[in-house]
Amino acid sequence: MLADFAWPGLLFTQGYWSWWVVLVGLAVEFFVVWKVFELPPCRAIRADLVMNGLSASLGMVIVAIADFGWQFSLGQVIFRASHRLEPVVATWGPTAVFSILVSTIVEVLVLYKVFKVRVTRTRIAILALANAITVTLAFLEMYRNPVRL
Repeated sequence: MLADFAWPGLLFTQGYWSWWVVLVGLAVEFFVVWKVFELPPCRAIRADLVMNGLSASLGMVIVAIADFGWQFSLGQVIFRASHRLEPVVATWGPTAVFSILVSTIVEVLVLYKVFKVRVTRTRIAILALANAITVTLAFLEMYRNPVRL
């Protein structure tokens, strides 16, 4: 059974490293760190690289584990209830949400703890939106250029 089912969390974390997705993601989040979190440009570049490096490293593990748990719990219920017609709802949607949440949490913690930036709900929401853009681009890249197993 395990050999046949697609594990979106693992596929997503493998497909995430396409160069253009990484560059666009860094650019989008740099702008957010610079303008929204009000860091000077050089410090914003450092913060962007540190928070995204840590987010990518931890995210690969955390998203894969969370997705694995999802696949064997509520994901199965949704997948069966939809009569196997909506794998996007049962698998890819939750993987995207997990990815956005994990990235945002890690990045906010880095900005707050390491760079001593004031964090507000509005700033968190804007950073989450930036992460949603990056995750969407990664999913589009996976659709355009699927990972070959």
